[in-house]
Order: sequence, then structure tokens, then C-alpha cells
Amino acid sequence: LMMGIDWDGTEVKDATGARTDMLMLCTLDVQNNKITFTSIPRDTRTKVHYADKKTGEIEDKTCTTKINHAYVLAGGNDPSKHGADNSMLAVKDLIECEGRLDIPVDYYVSIDLEHLSDLAAALGGVEVTLDQDYPDIGDKGETINLEGNDVRLYLQNRKQMDDGEMDRQRHEQDFMMALAKKIKSMGAVQAATK
Repeated sequence: LMMGIDWDGTEVKDATGARTDMLMLCTLDVQNNKITFTSIPRDTRTKVHYADKKTGEIEDKTCTTKINHAYVLAGGNDPSKHGADNSMLAVKDLIECEGRLDIPVDYYVSIDLEHLSDLAAALGGVEVTLDQDYPDIGDKGETINLEGNDVRLYLQNRKQMDDGEMDRQRHEQDFMMALAKKIKSMGAVQAATK
């Protein structure tokens, strides 16, 4: 499970709590050498577990709410708590279709908005081709190298996009694929040392 956390290092976000603005399930098919990304809309209403407010331990008690709340309900960015575990559990519960399927969600990777621009910069930028005019970034058909604040603008914008949230999810997938290709082209060892 890949999680993009909406925390940006500001006091405002500290007060409201970090949520998973992006949830993307990455499925690896090693037999066919294929990777599939499945976006899960952040506003999907599903069963989410509560957690103990002091320890972040996940409880059996659940509520139906937006899936992006699972992270903050179990402690959010506090590494001693279980925000990521609760998000993984909410996604697993959602995709199991009330027990009809058994799809493991065993691992996660998360990054917050404050550090995503740093990652792109360390790699020398991430190249994408714009599928529509993008305010403050570029025009449809233009291939650009996303760095700095442009990374945030590209990934967060949904209100000015033709298809709103659906476009944002597609842009998140495009960005992740471009990021993976960039790391692959550099070689994992070289990319890891950046």
C-alpha cells in the first residue's frame, strides 16, 4: 500500500491531524513481470477501526467513515502509534468484499507532502506529460520535469481539473510510474544514495 500523507509540516495540519490523501495499492505479479496500481479514492466510505487515543493500538470497534480517516484515528504521523497499520487494515477490509476475497496487504510505503518535493529534487526531477492544461505548471501535451512546489501542485490539484478527483488519481499514478522509471534508469543503488 502506497500512502501519500497530506501533512505539510505546518501547525494547521498538526492541529487537524494527518490523513492519507493518496491511497494506491501496488500489486506485483512476479510471474508475468507486471505491476498494477489501483487507486482508492480518499473519500471512499468504508469500515474503519478506532484506536486507543493514548497508545494508538487498533481496537475491534469500527465506524463507517472516509477511508482516509483511518490514518489519523490511529495516531497519524506519530511513529509510536499505528496510523499506517490502521490504513492497511481499512484497505484490506474494503477489498475483501465482506469476506468474499482474501487479498493480503502486507507492506506499506508512505511519504508526506513536505518531503515528496525533496525526493523528486534528489532524483533530478520527475518527468511527466501533461494530459490537460495545468495552472501554474504547463499546457496540455507539454512534457515537464516536476521539481519543487510543482510536485505538490501536480499531485494535489483536483478542483481545476476536467474530471476532478479522477484526474488527480490518474496524475498520482502517472507520477508514481514516472518516479519508478526514473529510479530504475538511475539504478537502485545510485538512486538510494541521493
